Amino acid sequence: MLKRYFFLLISLSLLSKALAQQKIFCTHSCNYLGVFPTEQLYGFESDKDAQVALKAIMRHTGLPVNFTVLAGNVPNAAAIIHENKRYIVYNQSFMLAIRDSTKTNWSLVGILVHEIGHHLSGHTLDGVGSRPEKELEADRFSGFILYKMGATLEQAKIAMQQIANEEETLTHPGKSARLAAITNGWLAAKELPSPGTLPTPTIQGQNTTTPFNNIRIEHEVTQQGQKGMRIHALLETTRLNGKAGTATAWLYDANGKPLRDRNKKYATTSGFVAVSTSVIPSKGKKDRSKLSLFIPYTELHLLHGKQTIQLNLGLHVGGQVLGLVSPNVDFEVVENFLD
Repeated sequence: MLKRYFFLLISLSLLSKALAQQKIFCTHSCNYLGVFPTEQLYGFESDKDAQVALKAIMRHTGLPVNFTVLAGNVPNAAAIIHENKRYIVYNQSFMLAIRDSTKTNWSLVGILVHEIGHHLSGHTLDGVGSRPEKELEADRFSGFILYKMGATLEQAKIAMQQIANEEETLTHPGKSARLAAITNGWLAAKELPSPGTLPTPTIQGQNTTTPFNNIRIEHEVTQQGQKGMRIHALLETTRLNGKAGTATAWLYDANGKPLRDRNKKYATTSGFVAVSTSVIPSKGKKDRSKLSLFIPYTELHLLHGKQTIQLNLGLHVGGQVLGLVSPNVDFEVVENFLD
């Protein structure tokens, strides 16, 4: 009797998971290969590999996840808007076939990064869907992020090399252009100094050449299971000149002394606390980007109690750092984070 009851519980559990599906209404999408879904779309819970890859990717963008990843019956992979919410839907059979063909997980990560690039670049908001210029921007983004994740150039290009169409269509560029975009993004990331090599500027008051506006601190934010603070800022500059840059926040105590890092997770080579994110220039003459940098409270390595810290937000480009000191940041540490 007990065995039968246990079997019934397992069966009901599997049935509930099988029924955990979502009907998706889609009029347009930014998809990887230019094949628009022709049948009713359904989304299912994504697999563990996709969630692990998503977390790894988003750590290198410095941005919060503003979309949901689902498995589904799309032809390949697509960035979709459904009921004013953002989704990335991928075909599990397609992804498994690509991994078997390329013999590496980098191909799957590259496809996922590409679709994430569509959402982070706002490509899905105009009601149009894929266009060659959008696809090239997403391809360049994938090359940029894949370099930061540790992929070689060949690994960054391997999915596109295997499955892209040779000829350009109304919605997608040809293979050679897409491979060139990935290469361009990969090389742009390679030319950036790593966060650990950035200098720690001395706080000397407000810099009138600063490119940052609307700086604000959001506290008690939870990201990937860690509680911390998120630094928001609006970047407006003409100094990038088409080159990628790095936006960095350096953290100091109330007296302007840099906070000492203890585990090399959020730090400069000098051993001080910092957090950074890459800035990819836009097409216009003036780059205007909303920045979001998250740092866990544990990485500030502060004692229990009320704290005041100072912040220096800088843009590292062309060997120069442009910076601004924000007002003091006051908050309370509810645990001892020194250990």
